Amino acid sequence: MRQLPGRPPGVAIPILAALLLALLFSPAARAEGGRALGWGADEFGQVGSAGTVPSEICKCVEAPVAVDALSTVTQLAPGDSHALALLADGTVRAWGGNAAGELGDGTVEPRRSPVAVPNLSGVVAVAAGNNHSLALLSNGTVMVWGDNVNGELGNGTVGGSSVLPVAVPGLEGVVAISAGFRYSLALLADGTVKAWGYDLNAQLGTRVEPTGCACIPTPTPVPGVSGAVAISAGSDFGMALLADGTVRAWGSNHGGELGNGAPLTEPPCDCLAPLAVLNLAKATSISAGGAHTLALASGAIQAWGLNREGQLGNGAPPPGGCECVPAPAPALGPPHPRRVSAGASHSLALLENGTVTAWGGNAKGQLGIHSSGGSSAGPVAVGDVKGASAVYAGGGDSFALVGPAQTLTVSLAGSGKGAVGGPGILCPGACGGAFPQGQVEILRAQPGAGRANAFAGFSGACKGTAPCQVKLGADKTVTATFGRPKGTRILKAKVDPAHGSALFRFSALGAITGYQCQLLKPHRRFSKCRSPVRYRHLKSGRYTFRVRAMDIFGPDPKPAIRRFRIR
Repeated sequence: MRQLPGRPPGVAIPILAALLLALLFSPAARAEGGRALGWGADEFGQVGSAGTVPSEICKCVEAPVAVDALSTVTQLAPGDSHALALLADGTVRAWGGNAAGELGDGTVEPRRSPVAVPNLSGVVAVAAGNNHSLALLSNGTVMVWGDNVNGELGNGTVGGSSVLPVAVPGLEGVVAISAGFRYSLALLADGTVKAWGYDLNAQLGTRVEPTGCACIPTPTPVPGVSGAVAISAGSDFGMALLADGTVRAWGSNHGGELGNGAPLTEPPCDCLAPLAVLNLAKATSISAGGAHTLALASGAIQAWGLNREGQLGNGAPPPGGCECVPAPAPALGPPHPRRVSAGASHSLALLENGTVTAWGGNAKGQLGIHSSGGSSAGPVAVGDVKGASAVYAGGGDSFALVGPAQTLTVSLAGSGKGAVGGPGILCPGACGGAFPQGQVEILRAQPGAGRANAFAGFSGACKGTAPCQVKLGADKTVTATFGRPKGTRILKAKVDPAHGSALFRFSALGAITGYQCQLLKPHRRFSKCRSPVRYRHLKSGRYTFRVRAMDIFGPDPKPAIRRFRIR
């Protein structure tokens, strides 16, 4: 190795070694994400651990095991008999059943260990249905693969399948995806929802005549839904969380999963348009399962729908008749869980300390309690899971993402009103949440009615008025400004009267386009400036300094003012 110029012998190597160590342990060099743990049904290898021998009785894994060769996971998506993992580099892995090509690896062979899904990059979210899969790309388009017997590919055709990812034609500006039983939902940047695939039970929000495939094979707007910030597809019903903290639901209601409190009928009511979920306000996240739903509202778990296996977690034996609760009711468990997830007949909750609880059916060991069979109507601790950052309930299996979590803080600014939300977070004011390290959280800003509340843009970790895609490789802060800015403050004023100088530091939450400053005597107009601003060679006299924050709608109508004197 050539000696560094000007250095004595023996110094070059230690310097380079120090630089190498600094690179290896710098934040940019650390691998983001976590590792996946799975348990429950394993008939097709959907737990993802080839070396684990499932129980002969239940064909399942009764306690959490590590999914093979996954260490930089940012999101998991279990389906009916397969699962997907999104990695920090924007690629996807898949494992489990593959009869219709739902693993996307070009084959129809099941995989007991994860395999790479080819021709995918820049993925920011994944979703798994029963026999099809979805990937949302950073450019707002959607890729799909697997079964197409009910138009799941969204390309206007019915029948066949695709064993490799293909684009959903004409679907752009997507900010969230969710997949149910043979159908899919997509949330658009304008807060509306599109749906395609199977529609026998009105899960697309518009009932088609039950002839042919009973499906809509192209993305179609769900009527009556606007201002949505999150979506969730249940088995045969869909849900949308609106920016005002209320929820709309549509589709099958055979277990009361729509939450409208209406008495059930025979045959079950299939609703043609979204209905408001009763008695639910201030919800921040939703999760639709087989025939039940979980929501976090005011920091507590609300649950409704079918309760045959105790999946509502209310601690009570299933009631007679429909064995359901047709409107939201509190579930048992500790207050303020970080996340909830509804499976086919069981539920999961992630607690603040990184542990996991489960309740509901356990026929396939999906509660993770080292046994299978029976059920639990109240939360039980999932064994061997610590340090989790997310949980995911599937058809008969469960997953936890174990690894670091990063904090996303959202602040609202400006003189207008609005809300900001995305999967797992909804902020009518300042709020925050912990998310898996490396996850891309996509936030929508929903302004209030009227021009005075128009959205001026994001600042901080995101810029502009488009939906915010923030990758949580570290703790991040995002500010959304509605209307004209307000609250400009002078943080520090340092005036030197003897030498004719003055320095001002200032700030304002949501100053999208910067600041304007004005110094009176001599009279000056407002002009663009930034903190700190310094004035020199001022003549003796009295002065008034003004500063105002700016955004695309204009200035703060109440500038911050400081008066001072130069001798």
